[in-house]
This record gives sequence, C-alpha cells and structure tokens, in this order.
Amino acid sequence: MLDFMMTTNAAKKQKIADLSNYHQQLSSYQTIKAIPQQHLDYLMSIDVATSVNNMWGSVFGGCQALLSIPAFKFDTTQCAKMTYMFGGCSSLTSLDLSYLKTDNCIDMSNMFGGCSSLASLDLSTFNFQKCKHMTQMFDSCTNLKTIDLTGVNTSACVNMDYMFFNCKSLTDVYGYLDMTNTVNCYNMFYGSNIRGLHLKNVPYSLPLNLSGGYEGEHYIIDNYI
Repeated sequence: MLDFMMTTNAAKKQKIADLSNYHQQLSSYQTIKAIPQQHLDYLMSIDVATSVNNMWGSVFGGCQALLSIPAFKFDTTQCAKMTYMFGGCSSLTSLDLSYLKTDNCIDMSNMFGGCSSLASLDLSTFNFQKCKHMTQMFDSCTNLKTIDLTGVNTSACVNMDYMFFNCKSLTDVYGYLDMTNTVNCYNMFYGSNIRGLHLKNVPYSLPLNLSGGYEGEHYIIDNYI
C-alpha cells in the first residue's frame, strides 16, 4: 500500500497537494477498469480548499483500462502544469472537466494524447490565458469527433506542434484559436480531418505551410498581424 495512503486524515487534507507522481502509483493498475478504492478514498479525501500545485507527469496518464474518472473537487487554480494528465487513457469514453480550474496553467502538452476512445471534449470552461504549451494536446485521439473551444482565449500559446496530430475522426472544433504569440505549429493538423477551424491574429512569420493542413480546408485565416 502506498505510503501516503497510510498517512493520517489530517495529513491528507494538506494545504498544498503535489500530484505530479501520482501516476507512478496508479500505473500498476493499468490493466483494470476502475481506480482502486484506496486511491479513490485518497483523492476524494483531498479537501475542497486544498490547492493542487503540480500535476506534471500526469495524474491518470497511461492507465489504459480506466473507463471513467470521477469529478474531483480539489482546487487546481494554482496548478501550473497539467502535462499528460490523462494521456494514454485509451479506454476513457467521456470526461467531466468542469472541476478543473486552469487559470494559472502554463503547460497542457499531451494532456489528452492517446485518449483514443473519447468522442468529444468540452473545454469551453478552460482558462487558457496563461497557457504557453499545447504541444500534442490531442495527439492520436483517433475517435475524437468534436472539441468545444467556444469563448476560450489562446493568445498566450507559443507551441502548438502536433496539437491535432492523427485525430483522424476530428471534423469540428467549435470556437477559434487566437495565434497572437504562436511560434511553432509543426504538423499541427497532420492526419486530422478538421474542417474550417478559424485562426485569428496569425503572425505573418508563422510557418503554417509546415502545419500539415491546408488553408480553406483545415483552417480559415481571419486576419494576420
């Protein structure tokens, strides 16, 4: 049993929770279809006021047989890294992301990479205003058909390499991407079937010719800067 599972209840309800290594504890359960009860007890015991400051390296990443993940209530407002948080969860068919607060998240690279059973994602509640890295964010989500980005602001994002790579079922991305500070977009659309994603504030220097997509087909440029 995990050392932190044996801590006192008061210790579990710490003011700051670092979940960056949680996936190492959960990885031995990759072949099962549900999170073991002792892990659920731990995650659910984290107090609603607890601030989770790090999810780098994933919380559930690589747990290939997980079918569902509960909507936990801990505070992620101060979390700077959500890299690979759900990456490789290839059996997940849906995700409730309403509990995730991304106000200070700077890195969402590979957050959903390899979630090959997800059919849709609603990220309209996400705050992307500080997010600089979205590399491989949806890489190889091969069953994903829709992503809702309505109302989000991606103007801070620098890296979008491989963002929709191999999303071969993806046709609809609702909303638009603000590319104001984007520098890297290599193979961003390669292997996807996105149709008419609106790109705003596209820098003249951005090498969209390397994005793996075609203007008028995969994306529509609203304006250059």
